[in-house]
Amino acid sequence: MRIGQYLTLVLLVFSLAAPACQQEDRQSFDKAGLSTDREFVFTRGGAPIEVIIKLSATEIDLTDYLTVVIETRFAEGILVTPPLLSDSVYSPLLLVENPVETTAWSEELERMINRWTYRFEPLVSGEFDLKTFSVNFRFEKEKTEIPSKWPVYQIQTEPISYRVNSVEVSTLDDIRDIKGFILPPFDFLPLIIVLVLVFILSVAVLFYFRFVKKQPLLANNTEPVIDRYQEAIRRLDDLERRNLLDQALYEQFHTELSEILRDYLEFYFGMKAKEQTTEEFITEVFDTRQFTEEQRQILKRFLQLADLVKFATFQPESQVSTEAMQKVRSFVKSTGTGHED
Repeated sequence: MRIGQYLTLVLLVFSLAAPACQQEDRQSFDKAGLSTDREFVFTRGGAPIEVIIKLSATEIDLTDYLTVVIETRFAEGILVTPPLLSDSVYSPLLLVENPVETTAWSEELERMINRWTYRFEPLVSGEFDLKTFSVNFRFEKEKTEIPSKWPVYQIQTEPISYRVNSVEVSTLDDIRDIKGFILPPFDFLPLIIVLVLVFILSVAVLFYFRFVKKQPLLANNTEPVIDRYQEAIRRLDDLERRNLLDQALYEQFHTELSEILRDYLEFYFGMKAKEQTTEEFITEVFDTRQFTEEQRQILKRFLQLADLVKFATFQPESQVSTEAMQKVRSFVKSTGTGHED
């Protein structure tokens, strides 16, 4: 009799604990950002490939970040082109980090899994969409001796909605009564005057080296500044006429386009564009007041893209490269003197 009561008690404890365990597993599942309401799957016919888009959340606050993971799962014998999201896809979000790529083989799925992780910062609140973009892939068995005749297939995504909530900031609770501090019996006035003068002098020196000295020395430049502007436009026109994109020479195209931009910045604005790394140069750009916020973002995104092509053997689509050319041309025209609006 006692044994039966003991077994009944054990079964009762397990039955009460099971829902709690299921709830805990579900919470862990949601914390990982993989819940079904944040995951979107796209396929093409019967092709053994899937494109899965995962959002860290479909509703965030204006002070939060949005993480987007683009995952491709495909069988052997398929070559997938890495997706490069242009700002027209994720606008009005701001990309704050270069995409991180990971690759692994799944024994369970018998698929190769590639993931690209993007991190965005919202700029405004409201209802928005992650715009449609495409992922290109090819079959190795269809490869031909002529690369241009190797068929390319696409998986087209659909708009994915998300919401950014505004945040109200109230500082009234942080305000406290300000009480004057008690000075010891010592005459601090001469010391305070000296410190104020040193501070003013330091600010003046910093302002001179950071802003005044970086301005283009037009009076000492024996060559008119307008020649540097015209030279940049001429080199851009020449690069377009050579049709490197039609020949799929993306790395050469982005390398030459980057050289044109860096030469223009160095000779026209007196910046050390060719001697600095991309990160050092971006930091200098954001410290100077010579450019607008839009112009700073154009420089940052283009230089990051050029680094991906040069150092990560990244192959962008023709549309992305064309947009890069348009952005650089727009930057030169908006900053050069004597240009036509």
